[in-house]
Amino acid sequence: MNPVNLLLLLSVLSGAGGVACEVLYLRHLTTFLGDMYYVHAALVAVFLLGLGLGAWVAHRFASRLHIFELAAGAYAFFFPALARAYEASPLAELLPHPGAQAVLASALLLAVPAVAAGFAVPLFAAYLERRGEGDFPLHSAYSLYNIGAAAGLLLMEFAAVRYFGVIVSLRLLGALSLACGLALWLRPDLREVKKTELPDAPSPFLRQGTALFLASLGGALFSAFFLKAGYCIFLPSRENFAVCTAATLFSITAGTWLVRRRNTGFADCALLSAFGIGLIYAAFPLLVKGYYGLLAGVSTEAAAVALKLFFAFLLGGLPVIWFWGAIPALAGASPRLARDSGRLLLVSGLGNAVGLLLYTFAVHPLSGLFTAPVLGAALLVSAALVYEGPGFARRRLPTLCAAALLCWRVTGLPQGLVYAANTPYEPGATLVHFKSASDNVTYVRGRINSSIIHNGVGGIHFGTKDNANISETVYGVLPALAAPRRDRALVLGLGTGITAGTVASLFGHTDIVEINGACRPLLPIIPGANLDLARNPGASIYHDDGRRFLARPRAPYDAIVSTLPPPDYAAAAKLHTMEFYTLVKRALAPDGVYLLWFTYLDMSNAGVDTILATLSRNFRHCGLALARANYYVLVCSDSEVKLRSAAGAWLPPGVQKAVETGASGADPFMHLNNILLTGDIFPRPDLAKVTPNTDDLPLLEFQAVAARYTKEPPPDQVAINPGSYNIKLRGPDDPRFLEQALVIFYTHTDLFQRSVWPVLAGRPALTLRFLDWLEARFGRNWGSDDWLQLAYYAAQTGDLGRALRCCEVAVSRDPLSFKAATTMARLYAARGEQKKAGLWRARARVLGG
Repeated sequence: MNPVNLLLLLSVLSGAGGVACEVLYLRHLTTFLGDMYYVHAALVAVFLLGLGLGAWVAHRFASRLHIFELAAGAYAFFFPALARAYEASPLAELLPHPGAQAVLASALLLAVPAVAAGFAVPLFAAYLERRGEGDFPLHSAYSLYNIGAAAGLLLMEFAAVRYFGVIVSLRLLGALSLACGLALWLRPDLREVKKTELPDAPSPFLRQGTALFLASLGGALFSAFFLKAGYCIFLPSRENFAVCTAATLFSITAGTWLVRRRNTGFADCALLSAFGIGLIYAAFPLLVKGYYGLLAGVSTEAAAVALKLFFAFLLGGLPVIWFWGAIPALAGASPRLARDSGRLLLVSGLGNAVGLLLYTFAVHPLSGLFTAPVLGAALLVSAALVYEGPGFARRRLPTLCAAALLCWRVTGLPQGLVYAANTPYEPGATLVHFKSASDNVTYVRGRINSSIIHNGVGGIHFGTKDNANISETVYGVLPALAAPRRDRALVLGLGTGITAGTVASLFGHTDIVEINGACRPLLPIIPGANLDLARNPGASIYHDDGRRFLARPRAPYDAIVSTLPPPDYAAAAKLHTMEFYTLVKRALAPDGVYLLWFTYLDMSNAGVDTILATLSRNFRHCGLALARANYYVLVCSDSEVKLRSAAGAWLPPGVQKAVETGASGADPFMHLNNILLTGDIFPRPDLAKVTPNTDDLPLLEFQAVAARYTKEPPPDQVAINPGSYNIKLRGPDDPRFLEQALVIFYTHTDLFQRSVWPVLAGRPALTLRFLDWLEARFGRNWGSDDWLQLAYYAAQTGDLGRALRCCEVAVSRDPLSFKAATTMARLYAARGEQKKAGLWRARARVLGG
């Protein structure tokens, strides 16, 4: 192969092996360091500094690039063992703060591959210069390296990790670096650099370096803001990091090509980027609306990822596309290309690291969301002025003014455009934002109902004044019903505090671990929802990663409750693995219980099977309880799972009221005593054939993501085939049969129709008792649809008189109901009263338009 073409190919391979490998290192390290955003910031900042340091000293090892490529490749093979050794060593507990510990771990575990990767761009540029690769060898090396990095990221995230696991993927990338190093070693002629006699001349590096530092600082603030916004808009899946980073890397390649083609100077690159930020984000509301409009028509994961990648480029890469060509523009045709480009890459890496940390710990928590891109644009303009001097402002006055006006428009954008992008709320609702180091919680207060949105994910609804979220309350009561003792409990995830507050009101002491630092300030704002958890002396709240918290020795818990988001959520996936469940068992008392929730809507059929298979490798028994339709709670233990009888002697009044309100006025004790569907769902022979979820092969997060793009929501297998879950409902001869039938009726209509109604329909007398009981207990609280449902069941038993009476009540509750009118017409027709049936058909036609 032609030496120039071979060098270009090796640049691509080096980028894929270097940068993409670092992403897998980060995935591996956050399993035990913590998955908090500032831990990510510390890891990435150290990595960026390592890249810069490698680039800075690269010119001193001009003919030794093969050594560093081989070292990077070999390190990928040894990294898992080194990480395990570090985790088991005293170093892992040396510093108490997760961010500080992440810096130490990064310095020890990421320094070698990061510094080794930093040698690539300056030296490949020098080799291409020696081979006469035009006037732009740095542009070529820089572009191709980033193309390789972007391609490697996407292949790892969407192919290799899913099919081979993290360790094998690391080895594949390590093999690329080894192949690159081996090719350079076997071809020493490729490693020749140009010899140049340099005249004595003053160095412009101080001015260049200052300008580049300011520009990199501004670019990093913008990129950190974009990543934060991207996680909210695209939903906080782990894949977002790969998608957003790949979009940025493609933007670097495009920007480098533009600078080369247009011969654009550094100052103009910086100014055009500031203008691009203002232009794109002034149109941000329209762009986000367009994204969701297009996403609504997407039905496959591949199409959704392609759409996400395009909008990631549009929102994160295109605004600053000119900036990415700044380093090649500054280095130009330097006679000492390797040295000068390396120094510039060091300054850029330092600026990026400082900008990332500045955003995380200051800009995001202390200012409005859209302050960061405007501040980034201001720093880019400052960099242009430092580089060219004040005269530049006069020459580019129209562009400067346009950028300033557009950025002024951006500062006025409401934060809810990002923080509440995925959650509809009633008009006139008040949005209150709570923020910490790049985490956020939005409290949406409406006239009737309120909701909470965590990092762009919402849907936790409750009454504005009182806790009326029955599923979260029931979830909080279940540990007290299932645990052998009520002394100590642990809740993983704070959220609204509804579940945690319920648990804390029932146990002697409750530890609560929350990764999102913005949750705690919300608690005093909604005391009615969380039973005044903020002032509960029996509750201790820790801002930490759940896995990191459990890894440290603690007194055993009687119950551990997971209220975590679905496993497609970036920080939650690693809390559904074999390794995590091992930590849970170690923290439990021998007869303690572990509770977690699942729903087919978020996890898919395959995902639920993966969860059950993983749990079955760690626990002997697993009960299944019903919180509400398609929302189930798993109660896992090595002891037989049984629920003690709920009684008013130990159930606080606030909890009783919440259950009663959420269950349409039902007796709270009757409700709680009838929600266990089975004491053990593990007697399933197929579970042994399902591959469990592990740190190395995180199947569950990908199964959950894939479920998001199906045209129809996954069917509720518990309702469709209860026998496969070992569910045995009470028989009609059981004196408590009607109680359970009643609870399932108002909790899970589909399960009632499939499993309870066929039993009732075969016993008319029992059915009449059930309908009488149902009407007497709940009729006063029902709306039109509830009465129509009762009419349907009455008609099924042949009691048309009751059915008509129920329909009449439904019409009185909603006189404009088309459904009620058509039901009345059918019922009168069934009784042979065609004249009345015709009148109701006419009314239905009017109501139906």
